[in-house]
Amino acid sequence: MKIAIFTLLSAAFCALVTSCYYPPSYPKQPNQPVTPPAPVDNTTATDPGAQQLQAARERLEAQQNGATSNPYNQSAQLPTTDPNVAVAPPAPTTYPYATKVPSKPGFVFNPFTKNQVDVRGIPEGTLVRDPYDNDQTHKFRVP
Repeated sequence: MKIAIFTLLSAAFCALVTSCYYPPSYPKQPNQPVTPPAPVDNTTATDPGAQQLQAARERLEAQQNGATSNPYNQSAQLPTTDPNVAVAPPAPTTYPYATKVPSKPGFVFNPFTKNQVDVRGIPEGTLVRDPYDNDQTHKFRVP
């Protein structure tokens, strides 16, 4: 009796496990690239989100093809500069040299924040930036 129940449960377990396995499609052709289905060109989108996506794709294709017209505003002009708006100063053409840390070879002081920066393996005169300095214009040269 116990053997019959054990056999029945084993068969049920095997059937359950094999039913979860997805069999490969046949005939299987090795080294064949998977190609996506070809898009259908004559479709119209009915969903508002799909319509927005389709309109964005059309605008992008028009921009890539060299069309310069603006579909939102035909009389669009370049923005004019407002004298009241502060403009960032131009980046310096010459960058300061950092000073070496006396007790640590391969380390220098950032001339802007005075933090120590590891420049081991970087050649002299190379323009670098402190990764912990938030201002990206603070570049300096390795002495």
